[in-house]
Amino acid sequence: MGLGPATPPTTPPPTPAAPDQAPYPPYAFDRSQPFAGPTAPPAARPPAQEFTPQSRPATPADEQPHPFESASAGRRFSLDNLIEQTADDALRTLEPEAAPTLAPSIEPEPGQPFAPQPVAPEAPDAAVQPDADAAPTRQTRCRFPFSSASSQRRWLPAVVIIAAVVVVALIVGVAVWLLNPGPATTPPAGFTPAQAPDALLSPTDLQNLGLGADWEETSTSPTPADIVCVGPAATENGSPRLMTRQLMSQSNETNLVNQFVATFADDATASAAYQAAVTASGTCPDGSAQVAGAFTINGLADQATIVAAVTADQDTTNHTILMARTGRTLSVVDVSTPDDAVLPATLADAAVPVLSRLCAAGQGTCPSSVSVAQAIPAAGNPPGWLVPADMPLLSPSAGLWGASDRPQLTNVSSQCDGVNLKSLPDMKSAHQRTLILTGGSAQLSDFGVDQLVYTFSNAKDATADYKTLTKNIKSCAKTVLTATVKTGKAVQGTGEDDVKITASTYKITHKISGDKQTTYRVAVLTVGDRLGYLLANVNPDLDFTDTQWQALTLRAGERISQS
Repeated sequence: MGLGPATPPTTPPPTPAAPDQAPYPPYAFDRSQPFAGPTAPPAARPPAQEFTPQSRPATPADEQPHPFESASAGRRFSLDNLIEQTADDALRTLEPEAAPTLAPSIEPEPGQPFAPQPVAPEAPDAAVQPDADAAPTRQTRCRFPFSSASSQRRWLPAVVIIAAVVVVALIVGVAVWLLNPGPATTPPAGFTPAQAPDALLSPTDLQNLGLGADWEETSTSPTPADIVCVGPAATENGSPRLMTRQLMSQSNETNLVNQFVATFADDATASAAYQAAVTASGTCPDGSAQVAGAFTINGLADQATIVAAVTADQDTTNHTILMARTGRTLSVVDVSTPDDAVLPATLADAAVPVLSRLCAAGQGTCPSSVSVAQAIPAAGNPPGWLVPADMPLLSPSAGLWGASDRPQLTNVSSQCDGVNLKSLPDMKSAHQRTLILTGGSAQLSDFGVDQLVYTFSNAKDATADYKTLTKNIKSCAKTVLTATVKTGKAVQGTGEDDVKITASTYKITHKISGDKQTTYRVAVLTVGDRLGYLLANVNPDLDFTDTQWQALTLRAGERISQS
């Protein structure tokens, strides 16, 4: 069916909508008739109301400062303000309003004027439609602190400062942790730390020393300085964690064991501490003891050395000192006894249980097939010379040995040498060191030993001068009527790098008058291409025994081989 042009409504013009209603109701048209346009101009549409905050109830969000606030009086405009104001206005214009809805027309009753009827729009399938009677509400916009360039500029310095503070705090924390490991933390179950009590020798471990089975721990806490010759050298660097223990034999209180365990940050630091301990034990820098011998221990730990030393206060005391590195832990044990010294192999065997406990905790090499080999004590500084710790302790009242290097050779002679010792044939160079007893009795102040070392181009020339000197000394009684020569035992040994040591020892006495006489002990030795000569002026009150002089001669050859 067809309809003519739509007739304008005769109803009064619409009044402004209340705040809770849509400003314009929807109109309905008859879609079955063609639309030919209105016959008269439509009624003027009331002016649109401008939305203000008063047109709806205030919400808490309206009370908060908005990052897009417009400029107020007295406030200068800027490009940022203008951008913010424009964005705010654009967002407001996008707020939804109720829109006219087209719907099928409804036939008016006969005799009744046509009036448009509000018709709810058809609901799409499976869609939830809003209530047509509900008043439109203003959508809440999300507000972000970085929604504008100016806001980003305001926040950026704070973010940079916070990030910088966090980075600095992390760097400081890591530095403090590296420089100060701090106290030991509680280890997990089953883990035995290096500084645990069982890292030290126990009374049970000492039962195999051959000094009795009645060992007990004392109340004394020894320090590294209490270890003969080693002293604090091993713990001066690296800030190790220390544990110490002293054990005493109940049947003989002069049998003591002083020990300490030092745990370092890493294996390299522990290895450096081990080398410092070995060097100190080989030279005994405090002069408190004589180094009687050194031994390399194989198969006991990563590194292990034993040094035998002798002290002589009122009585002679023998010390057997073990230094062993297991991973980053250094163990030092000093067994002292006035009786016969504990053998190096015996102490090494006694240390197997404690060092096994250390390696079981995840550190270093475990003991296996332990063996002992004769070694040379660590070299002095400079190497190549006897050191005070090499000298025998002749008596408690004799004082301590000291060393003095001569800038040039002095007049040294046994009066039986038959050559000028300042200038031997074919020598390239010659040097002298004098070791003297100091701090003892006044009449013994001039007692000492001169050591001369000659260097040649080859071992043949050194051996030729060695034969000349030994021949002259042996025949001295024939050429010097006041001389008496006693030939001692020949000395042979092996120095550093397996160099051969050959030596001869003598005791020469010259009668002066009546019962007065002068006595010398002499040693001549070859060490490869070098020749050594020792001379000591002794007297009836202070003298070396034949065994002591022979041992000193061999040690002189070992020291020469270290240079």
